[in-house]
Amino acid sequence: MFRSFLSRFSILLLVAGAITIPRVASAQAVLPRSGQSFSFGIIEGPYSLTDSASLLQTTNLILTVVSAYSGCGIITSPSGYSQDFSFAPGASTIINLPLDLIHLNDLGKTNKGLLVHTTEPVNLVLHDYVPYAGDATQILPDGALDTSYVSCGWGIWDDPSDGENDLTEFIVTAVSDSTFVTITPSVRTLLNQPDSVPFTVMLNRGECYIVKADTSDHPSDPSLSGSTIQSTKPVSVISGLTCAYVPVGVQACNELMDELIGKKWWGSHFMVQPIYVYDSGGE
Repeated sequence: MFRSFLSRFSILLLVAGAITIPRVASAQAVLPRSGQSFSFGIIEGPYSLTDSASLLQTTNLILTVVSAYSGCGIITSPSGYSQDFSFAPGASTIINLPLDLIHLNDLGKTNKGLLVHTTEPVNLVLHDYVPYAGDATQILPDGALDTSYVSCGWGIWDDPSDGENDLTEFIVTAVSDSTFVTITPSVRTLLNQPDSVPFTVMLNRGECYIVKADTSDHPSDPSLSGSTIQSTKPVSVISGLTCAYVPVGVQACNELMDELIGKKWWGSHFMVQPIYVYDSGGE
């Protein structure tokens, strides 16, 4: 399968261009990028191909820790996983995560969330990589999380020659016990939850709820863009796509994975980077 570097780079520029600039007229706080407590779940990656078993065997699921300080930390999960680590100033600490924490065949509520606590402030990056495909996202600290999100995504296109069954998805992870989350999906989900009809779930600390779009009515563009997530306490939301073609239908497959920024951090002024010589399409 041919992967187009330009197409992938175009997505990165679009994501970078979507970062907001605080309003000049107000004293809007700056979005925290580092911290000592983090909560997140791991969406399904590019494993829905006919060779998914071999792809999963070659997966690298990595959490990278970077800090200006020396310290130590611990990763825990309600699923039972636990791992200690230490870090040094100005150096990358690479932690390999178990693959069974990926929400590969999961739908709805799970106990597979990850909780990270450190003695000093750190930056975290989650990287899910397989040969020729994969993506990374910065993990926001708990202090940057919100109670109101709008999901963004990309449309589905399956390559019939590769037997693909690509999925658009998002995952919600609770920071605290007794967090009530109301989700309004923009399209029907694989759990048969209808579009535009809200439903509410209760999550305890470290629990996740993963939503995947129903793509059974292909050809279509069943993106979860526009889905809303409202919660009684702050949550983490990571959206993504198992294999993205940009533009839709043009061969260029990579996972998309981005932790969403809550509405309280949204602004009204933006800068957008031009995408080379193209304003649409292109190889």
